[in-house]
Amino acid sequence: MLPREDPAWQSVYSYFQQWRDDGTWQRIHDTLRAQVPQKAGRHKHPTAGALDSQSVKTTPTPGVHGDDAGKKVHGRKRQILVDTLGLLLAVVVTSAALSWLTQSRRLGKDYERLPVSSEAMISIAMTRLMLRRLAAS
Repeated sequence: MLPREDPAWQSVYSYFQQWRDDGTWQRIHDTLRAQVPQKAGRHKHPTAGALDSQSVKTTPTPGVHGDDAGKKVHGRKRQILVDTLGLLLAVVVTSAALSWLTQSRRLGKDYERLPVSSEAMISIAMTRLMLRRLAAS
């Protein structure tokens, strides 16, 4: 799903995997996550949060998935915790056998083989939102 002017998807995905595994995406997210509330005149540490979940279909690739019988979805369940500004505090992706995310086209369906890749993609989507909010002023 990369634009034609971007490098080959294999190169981009290699960096994505490396940064996912070494915590780079999480560090970028956490750094921005502290700046957005301060810019809004609030303390960088949240005082309240809201929990949400979403069941999403998965592609037929191998990996962790299951059935959410109530929603008739075969795939995964994504649970997120956000603060009062709607900023992501935590994300966990599990089998659907045991949602805000649909604004990102990449998150409309779970294309990832590994749940940790899904978690990283959700953090990246929030990072994009936070960068837009910071650039708006």
